[in-house]
Amino acid sequence: MAGPACAGKEGINLRVSVATGVFNVVSDLYILILPLPAVRKLKLSPRRKLGVYLIFSTGGLACIASILTLAFRSKNYGTADITVDSVPTMIFKYVQPQTHNLKCANRTAVPSN
Repeated sequence: MAGPACAGKEGINLRVSVATGVFNVVSDLYILILPLPAVRKLKLSPRRKLGVYLIFSTGGLACIASILTLAFRSKNYGTADITVDSVPTMIFKYVQPQTHNLKCANRTAVPSN
């Protein structure tokens, strides 16, 4: 078993996990906001521009998954049974990359003409 310096409430695992979660939230928000000014400058009809915004807004799902993962990561460490208590964290850790796959798949949904 890992000692308190590694897996305890003040252990390195908690610090690294929370730092990773914060980085994921910040990078997902940045990636969500990054294309918005470019989309605004596109010469498209308002209806098509709205469609492009909606496709990029699927990135909001990744942001939600990142925030929930960070919340569960912070809550779980220092608990009596990390195996059971980390199930929600693991679920959102696997949901988050799938939301990125959804974004990539939706970008092909707008016709080129």
